[in-house]
Amino acid sequence: MNDLKHIEAARTAFYGDYLARWQAMIDAWRRPAASPKMWLMYAANYLFNTGGVRWALDPLRPNRLLPDLPVEVPTEALRELSFVLLTHSHTDHYDPDLLRTLSGSRVRFVVPEPMLEQFDAQVHPDPDQIVVARSGSPLTLDGVRIEPFNGWHWAQQPDGRRTGMDATGYRVWVAGAHWLFPGDVRTYRPDALKPYAPVDCLFAHLWLGRGCALIRQPPLCQAFVDFVLACRPRTLVLSHLYELSRQPEDMWHRRHADMIRAHDAMTNASIRLLAPAVGDGLAWGDEGPQAILEPSRVSRVG
Repeated sequence: MNDLKHIEAARTAFYGDYLARWQAMIDAWRRPAASPKMWLMYAANYLFNTGGVRWALDPLRPNRLLPDLPVEVPTEALRELSFVLLTHSHTDHYDPDLLRTLSGSRVRFVVPEPMLEQFDAQVHPDPDQIVVARSGSPLTLDGVRIEPFNGWHWAQQPDGRRTGMDATGYRVWVAGAHWLFPGDVRTYRPDALKPYAPVDCLFAHLWLGRGCALIRQPPLCQAFVDFVLACRPRTLVLSHLYELSRQPEDMWHRRHADMIRAHDAMTNASIRLLAPAVGDGLAWGDEGPQAILEPSRVSRVG
């Protein structure tokens, strides 16, 4: 695969139908759902409908990162959210302009402590909309059990300093299933995930080294796989692919997802890997998640 040609083709396709994808996603999300369902809003931003409870993790408009998109996506329906989980304030995860439109609604914002001051200044929520996310302190919102934990969105420098940003991950229990959201990770410590094992579904953000996406074999492939295996997931939902605002050397895509899927350790562990595209959805059943597909989208989810 020629990475640059593939990225350009993906960009052209996205710009051509992003608005239709968004509207189809919102329409599907608003329908009644007996079983849990998820849709990918953008590269690592999620919408859920779990038994009629509608919630999101790091909700974001594509226009936030791609200002040259010709039309803003409509967001009025998102006022139907029950709650929003936030992980950190990087621009590809935090959309204060979108969140501000939810102020004064019934939506509750689960905000990590390090974000509180910035969030309050930028979003201006009603005080009773804020729920503080503290590591190890469980929450229950509309019957959904949630446990925040400190994430690993930092790198250890040779001189011992940590660089990066405080970030929060989440454990979520839905319909008897245990879902794990480590969020953006820059230090892969398998021992850190072992206490959470086993996991029914791991939502992992692919990152294989800064500036390494054009390399044939990125350096952190093994580290990423070891990290995934540590929590013994039945299913891996792989995201943070096709983040089109990034430069090619930092944009992960299908070739990298296929590399993880084909890794011997992943195959031996019989972990099912799904890599939905923006706007695509997954529905959970007895056998785990299955892709929600229109005929034209069959090639986009693997």
